[in-house]
Amino acid sequence: MPGRDRLAKELGVNGSTIERALVQLEQEEILKSQGVGKKRRIIATTKPTSPRILIVLYEPEDKLNHYIYELRRQLLKAGHVTTLAPKTLLDLKHDANRVGAMIESVSADAVIIQSAARSILEKLSQSSRPTFALFGRMTDLPMAGSGPDKLPALRETIRHLCLQNQQRIVMIVREEALNPSLGAIPSVFLEELKKHNLPVSAYNLPNWKNSPEGFRTCLEKLFQVTPPTVILVDDWMLFFALQNYLAHEHGPAFRPVHCICTDYHPSFNWCQPSISHFQWDPLDVVKRAVSWVNNVGNGIEDREQKLCKAKFIRGGKQP
Repeated sequence: MPGRDRLAKELGVNGSTIERALVQLEQEEILKSQGVGKKRRIIATTKPTSPRILIVLYEPEDKLNHYIYELRRQLLKAGHVTTLAPKTLLDLKHDANRVGAMIESVSADAVIIQSAARSILEKLSQSSRPTFALFGRMTDLPMAGSGPDKLPALRETIRHLCLQNQQRIVMIVREEALNPSLGAIPSVFLEELKKHNLPVSAYNLPNWKNSPEGFRTCLEKLFQVTPPTVILVDDWMLFFALQNYLAHEHGPAFRPVHCICTDYHPSFNWCQPSISHFQWDPLDVVKRAVSWVNNVGNGIEDREQKLCKAKFIRGGKQP
């Protein structure tokens, strides 16, 4: 807001009259003082339009996910309208063009996309529609996002396993973390194995078809010749599927297998013996996403990528 003297000159009004008017506008919260000698700031008097948010899920089951539920609840509480995309990334086979076409077909002001492949995020980062990466390979892209920083915990885990003389260590990740190139998590996993002088091959990081049948086939191949002694799984749903598989196999190769989930789920707190896992607070990610939506509604450009800390929690009967 122009200062008192300038307004008095432009309007031809006494300075004290202008000052009283400015004070009145402060009391009505139309202006805000920024201190002695500084110009007052004009405060918007109209409420920003609440953006319509399209949420694109990774797979159909994620609509029941605890943090997706909490995200939608908090956005609704903040006055925002959310819609689930008609198809998930798994439905569209992680095809960037098909995902982009689906998003364009839906009336929405901004997009939150869950665990998207790099190619999808690259395409959406070039769109005029604001997009928030809820997990996924977002690093170095001009878009906002959030998720857990698992790399320090992963390095600690591999060091711990090697100190326990574990040598047949396998990590199972979703295929979009492997293709077309390795993401940060599988890259660091292999890097740490090499650092501890363990041989590295496709055995340690199997490439598998992203389906229940493909997952079982992957496990069967792992146990055919040289059974792993430790399996890390970077997804809590896959972790439960792994435990189910091992529980129904009774051969000697299956008994000494230690399972570590590099993801987190609240049900882990109920398991006895406790499960080795990476713990992080999903609410930190939800809060960041809600903050981003609020900024979009206020017309503020927000491309910050903020990761929350993850730590390795050792289980009761783990190595």
